[in-house]
Amino acid sequence: METLSPIFIEKLLEALKNSILISSIVSLISIIISYIVSLLIVKYHSKNKNIILMFLTLPMLVPTFTHALGFISVWGRNGIVNNIFNSNINIYGFNGIILCLICYVLPISLIMFVDLLSSENPNPYRVAETLGIPKYSQFINIKLPYILKPTLFIMFTIFTMSITDYGIPMMIGGNTVTLTTMVYEQIVGRLNFANGSLIGLLLLIPSFIMFILGILVKKQNSFKYKIEEEQSSNLFLKILSSLIFIIIFVFISFPLISCTFISFIKRFPLDLSFTITHALRVIKEGY
Repeated sequence: METLSPIFIEKLLEALKNSILISSIVSLISIIISYIVSLLIVKYHSKNKNIILMFLTLPMLVPTFTHALGFISVWGRNGIVNNIFNSNINIYGFNGIILCLICYVLPISLIMFVDLLSSENPNPYRVAETLGIPKYSQFINIKLPYILKPTLFIMFTIFTMSITDYGIPMMIGGNTVTLTTMVYEQIVGRLNFANGSLIGLLLLIPSFIMFILGILVKKQNSFKYKIEEEQSSNLFLKILSSLIFIIIFVFISFPLISCTFISFIKRFPLDLSFTITHALRVIKEGY
């Protein structure tokens, strides 16, 4: 019976640690940002939430390879930022994977949180305000029980998307080993389907947990409370939230926009002259 080599086990444990750590950080940061932004959308821009969501979720329509390529074109060693500011920003490795994955998964968590918060019954909060219950008590006793299970489901959704993504770790991971890059190495590089299948089984675990949580959340939120859309009239917070939306949109979309722009550059960053040669070659030859 063939046994796993100590080198493979050591590398597998390192990849497992990196994958879990990266996915956990991405999930936590994405949940915090998307919850705050979703709350601002529902509270201050409910009438325009569909338009805002349309712009904020555009990046989810492209594959992760494009996200990574856009990040390289903006933040890479020869990227736009380093060339303009003569800096030495290095996005390759652990931190780069986290930043790029956040840009990839943030639109999905935004959609889920906006849907969750838009369907919440406002009457308990009105009663609490009438009774003079403090805001933090309202959050702990009303808001938290309502969003707890759905938030766990969203978190595991983001976690699963992050831990199973292959494009971003492969493009900008550098020397950081993850489970998905190990699968590629074992199956494509070494033709070791047994080891690759073992790693694939590990990647199924978060999907199974997400499935169970999805069933629990569906039972809890089988009824959605439809309310007449209201929005706060606080002008300052409206403007502030609008600025936050713009910043997030620029952050997650600029790499994709730059990637599109570079496709019409003759030889970035050496020759910045405009050309459609690349597009014509792809159309004509298919690559």
